[in-house]
This record gives sequence, C-alpha cells and structure tokens, in this order.
Amino acid sequence: MTNKQNFQYISDLHTITCLILPSLGEVCLNNYSEENIIKKDLNQNKFKYKNSYKKYFQFGFSKYIIIKRLKTTDDAVLEHIWSEKPKNENYKTLTLLNETLYLTYNHMDTSKAITSGAYMNIDVLFGESCVDPRPGYEVLRDIVFGEEDKQPMYLSVQKKNEHDDEVMKKSKEKNNIIPLKGKEQKQFKVLQIADIHYAVGKGKCRDPFPEENFAQKCEADLLTNEFIDKVLDIEKPNFVVFSGDQIMGDLCTEDSASCLLKVVDSLVKRKINYTLIWGNHDDEGSLNREELSKFAETLPYSCYQHNTLNGEKKLGFGNTILEFQNEEEQSLMKLFMLDSHKYSLKPKIYPGYDWIKEEQWEYLSKMNDDDEDSINLAFYHIPLPEYKDQALDIVNGQYREGVTAPKYDYGTVKEFFTKNNILLGLCGHDHVNDYCGRIIDSENKERYICYGGGGGMGGYAGYGGYERRLRIINVNFEKNIIETYKRVMGNEKVKLDELIISK
Repeated sequence: MTNKQNFQYISDLHTITCLILPSLGEVCLNNYSEENIIKKDLNQNKFKYKNSYKKYFQFGFSKYIIIKRLKTTDDAVLEHIWSEKPKNENYKTLTLLNETLYLTYNHMDTSKAITSGAYMNIDVLFGESCVDPRPGYEVLRDIVFGEEDKQPMYLSVQKKNEHDDEVMKKSKEKNNIIPLKGKEQKQFKVLQIADIHYAVGKGKCRDPFPEENFAQKCEADLLTNEFIDKVLDIEKPNFVVFSGDQIMGDLCTEDSASCLLKVVDSLVKRKINYTLIWGNHDDEGSLNREELSKFAETLPYSCYQHNTLNGEKKLGFGNTILEFQNEEEQSLMKLFMLDSHKYSLKPKIYPGYDWIKEEQWEYLSKMNDDDEDSINLAFYHIPLPEYKDQALDIVNGQYREGVTAPKYDYGTVKEFFTKNNILLGLCGHDHVNDYCGRIIDSENKERYICYGGGGGMGGYAGYGGYERRLRIINVNFEKNIIETYKRVMGNEKVKLDELIISK
C-alpha cells in the first residue's frame, strides 16, 4: 500500500562512540548520516578533554509501502521501547549507559503504522522536569538513564496522531502576517515574559523574596512556571512575547532544547501563539544563536521567524515585523522584533553591551508599509540608551538598578521610533527595573519605553527585595489606546502600576 503522506518511521536504533581530539574535533568510530544523528552528549561532557568519549543516538528511517511480516527485524518498524523484558521474544536490546532497553519491531504498511503508534521520531531530553509539547511527542517516564552525579536523561518519542495534523501544518506555514478574528479585532492582549532563565532540571532560586515564602525548598523553574500559569489563566492573553534570556545558557549546556521546550510548554497547552527574541544568555548552552533560532521556528504555535538581514549573521537573528490584520486585511498592530545582541564588539571604545545596529532599523523601516492607523510596538532585550537618559520622564514603576544600556547612542527613539510610528518599546535584561518612561520625539509626540521586569526565580533579583513580575500590554483598537500593567508573583490578582498610553 502506497504511503501517500510520505511519513517516515524508525527502523533501527543504536549508539555510536566518538573520540574528541583537540586538533581534529570529534572522530566517530562508525560512519553516520548527519541528519539522522541526535547530537546530544549522553556522557554530558561539559568540557572537551583529550581522550574523553561521547555517545550519540543514531537511527535510520524507512518508508514502508507493503504489508509483510518477516521473521527478522530487517526493514521493520520500531513499535515500542520497553524498560523491562517483554513477553514477546522478538526483540533487540539497546544499552544506554546504565540502562538496558528492549526494542520491539513490526512489519506493517504505513496506514497501520499510524494507528498502531509506531515511532516516527525520537529525541533525548535532559532533567527530571523535562517536557515535550511538540505534536505527537511523549516523554517515556519509565525509562531513565545516566550517571547519578549528572542530569537524568529521558527518551521522547513521536507517534503519528491525526489530531496533531493541524498543529503540524501551522508550524510549517510561517509568515509575518497574523490574522485576527472576532473580538481580537477590537482588543488584543499581549503578555511580555522577560528573563525567566530556565535551566536543565528544576533550577535553583536566586535572591528569593520574600525569603520566608521559599525557606524550605526553592525550585526555580517550577515556581516560575506556576507563576506564568496563574497569569495566563487570569489574563488569557492573545499573544505572548518572550523578550530574551528565556533560558540560562550556562545551565543548559547538556541540552538547550530541553530548556526551551519547558519555556513554551504552558503556551502550547493553551494553544497561544508566541514569539521570541534572544538575550545575552540564551545562546551560552549547547545551541548557538542560529541553532536556537532554527529550533524555535519549528515549535508549535511559534510565530518566530529565523531570518538574517540580507544574510548578515552579524546583525543577529529574528529581526522582523509581525503584522496583525483584521478580516479586511487592514493592519491593526505591528510588533517590531529586534536582536540586541550580546557584548560590545568594540570594548575599548564602547565597553559593555552591544547595540541594535542602524542597519537593523533601516531594514525594518523598509519592510514597514508605513500604515499610520496601526498601533506599533517594539521588543528588544537590552535597554536602549534612552532608558538612562536624564530627559526621560519616568511615569511609574521602579528604577532600582543601574541601566546597562550600550554606550553607543544614535538616538533610537527620536529617529527610528518616530520614523516607524512606534508608540511603545519594551525590554528586559535589567531584572529589577520595571519602570515606564515618556520621551518627546522630534515631532513633539509622546513615545514610551518600558521594562518588563524579571519574571524568573532562576535569574538574579535582590536590591532590597524584588518580587518577580510579568507585564501585560492590552491594546484597544477602537479607542486607540494601550493599557499596560504588571502582575506580581504571590499577588497575581492585583494589577500593579497601570498606565494608559494614547496613540
């Protein structure tokens, strides 16, 4: 029977060993196809010493077009992975470090493979709090492997599920225009989640406050996730923006993907669209900025677009404009998403943090169709120099710590906010600052810039006591206003520092 949908199923699973050499890099003892290797180090070597070894999973895919049961497992579909020896004698064993697994196979056509739950894909996730919200994936909790002093590892397997077809299709159909329907055309709510600093595992709390609330056991990611869940259930946002440092890279060296899957899990469960920009810590784990971008683009309900400006990687990733249109295809709102990079590439002249390049703004300015009726917002991780400008009129919130804006200043707000009619800019990075400020631009119009406020227990706080918070941006298209405020961990039902911004 022909497989019209052209699905691929796993036909084999084994391990290979690679030798890491300082001069040659990795030398693997077996040949493998790059697209079929799960490049996740089972030995969890954070530092690549000479003569250390790495083990990877490798699996082969086969397309099954006939119904035939063979006596061997050749060209058979991998149907199940068991932690204990199955009653069926037709199995193979796979040893993963300290764990022996039992693999059972079957011969079947593709239609039966779908209904029987044969494996389409497999991944390795790290940490006992790992989750996998991707369509059709399930973490096999009964199979745990790894050394005692390292993060536990789990297999996550993907099976074909007809219910997941729509999600899988939407994940592949990415563009920068997001259609709004019904009440969304009158009022649209965006939740900004800043600096949650997820890690592999449960995470460790930094500067918990009030301390008495976290005296016994403080598991950062679990607490942060509970907080986000509460705000999602109270606010029911239409869209979410992660404004950088979603993950703490140096605490995700085993697997950045495991960390990012935890970040988006609550949104996928609620079918909420979202996007991301990168901070200065996201790419310090197992995946670099480009690899993170490619992965983020594939996630369910993600509106993130992995793109470079004219192929220039030095200008960062994910620079784009997300345009929200009504049913008449009129632009109601635009989100300018900008990569603010990491550390200055000219530290002797401009020490500290890097800055959004003029070329990025110029590219988005050309991309912008200059629709005067839309309400425009900008998101970036590192604050603009205007956040520390003495001329900034702080209208609410707290200025608790020094602003770590770049030293290089070309007047972003007065030039590019004005040029693109951006009413509000939002950042993260400085965790305990959560203020909003007003600037009068070159056309004598009011522009606003705000901090999101650090939301994660895994990121620093302190400064006399700081409670984690998230910012809500409620856009009313009928009244042409933005209402923004925050929700605080432990007191989520109260709106903090409400501000009305008129277009």
